[in-house]
Amino acid sequence: MGIIRKQSFFSSIILYIGMAFGFVLILFVYPKYLSPEEIGLVRVIIDIAALLSPYILLGVPNTYVRYFPYFLDDKTKLAVFRFYSILIPSISTLIFLGIYKLCEGFLIASFKAQSELLIEFLDFIPILIFIMGGNQILRAFYRSELDIVTPNFYESILLRIFFGAAVLSYYYFQLEVEWLVYFFLTAHAAIFILMIIGFVVDGNFKIAFNRSLTKIEVNQIIVFGLFVTANTLTGAVILRLDTWMLSSLSGLAATGIYSVAMQMGTVIDLPKRSFSQITTPVISQSFKDNDWKQIKEIYHKTSLNQLLIGGFIFIVVWSNAHDLFSLIPNGEEYAAGIWVLLYIGLSKLFSIATGSTMEILQVSKYYRHTIWISLSLVFSAILLNLWLIPIYGITGAAIASAVAQLLHNLILLFFVWWKLKMQPFNIQNLYGLLFLGALMSIFYLFVFNLNPIVNVAIRSMIAALIMALGILYLPISEDLRQMLKMVLKRVNIRL
Repeated sequence: MGIIRKQSFFSSIILYIGMAFGFVLILFVYPKYLSPEEIGLVRVIIDIAALLSPYILLGVPNTYVRYFPYFLDDKTKLAVFRFYSILIPSISTLIFLGIYKLCEGFLIASFKAQSELLIEFLDFIPILIFIMGGNQILRAFYRSELDIVTPNFYESILLRIFFGAAVLSYYYFQLEVEWLVYFFLTAHAAIFILMIIGFVVDGNFKIAFNRSLTKIEVNQIIVFGLFVTANTLTGAVILRLDTWMLSSLSGLAATGIYSVAMQMGTVIDLPKRSFSQITTPVISQSFKDNDWKQIKEIYHKTSLNQLLIGGFIFIVVWSNAHDLFSLIPNGEEYAAGIWVLLYIGLSKLFSIATGSTMEILQVSKYYRHTIWISLSLVFSAILLNLWLIPIYGITGAAIASAVAQLLHNLILLFFVWWKLKMQPFNIQNLYGLLFLGALMSIFYLFVFNLNPIVNVAIRSMIAALIMALGILYLPISEDLRQMLKMVLKRVNIRL
């Protein structure tokens, strides 16, 4: 767990700094300088691009991470493998552009009634799809080299800084709404270029074209890639379907309000993003080495540590929810999203508590079976959204998303237990859950009626102090204890 602990530690610092930037944007910048419709416009464009980008990737990012260990000792084969990992999405992008144009009428019909403004910007979506797809491939390249810090810095901190600059420029220069889209598109493009430059400068960008890959290797890669593509597509649909359907059924303004609350809730799964980026290549290497002991160790530790960190974030966010919404400019308009925050937050908390379930399945011999699980959940999510959004609006979209995610994770947990005879939980998870429950109860016993900023600061500091003491002195997580000791030592604090 040494490389996992080190990379996760530094990556977590970057992600949490990015989270702080994100909170400033979500709570203060976007609501103050943009209307709900403008927020919804940008959110839907980004979500549609994220939803459709897997179609041009054809499973290449996950395939690259999965098979990288098998070619690591043969630099010639690795260079060829990397070449095809770039060539295949490039060709599929050209094919996709033609298909997108054919389907443009469907998109126009979907959004014309409730989100007519979006129709003006449909031509920008393919550009953003290409950029996002390129970023995902580059992220896979970095991850395989066991470097998750660099791409996280670009995407979690620098991209958000660009977003903030984009919104402020748009507002103070009193530009037309298309400039807001241009700025966000340029921000993504800048990150794409910087990631390319960084990978090339590190000396890792070596490609070659020859026939060194055997027919068996090529067939294995193609089959895995096709199944991963299907699985990734269904996963993307589940994650992005709510904003798409909400904008279609309720309009961009409702989507903007939903987006603010949803982004507040998604910070809870930051620990999973940090851990999974480095655990996937390590798990892949462990499968290659047939090291089941390490796989089980990673499975348990990711479950426990993600539960503790994510649970702490959930407690801080939810206990401060009313004060956070009161701090948002035009907060009364966005307060309708408070229940969105609860349902999204709980679904994220359960998801991260299941540990590396999906990562293990993706690199195991049972990867084919996940597609059927995911497909059934896509149809369930569509039906739930069609049923609940007309009745409960943005809260209905949140409930539908939460139920779909819950079912997905439960089925995946059962599948890993059934086929691989492992599950991530033990007595330490129970201790951790009881500790988090006790921490949550404290904030129901003590109510602060001060200034909202003071309330948030007091609750957050109390939660952080109790959490730190629990990690240090209770037998819950040795990994988090060592990481916390390292942090405290560096800032010269003793607890």
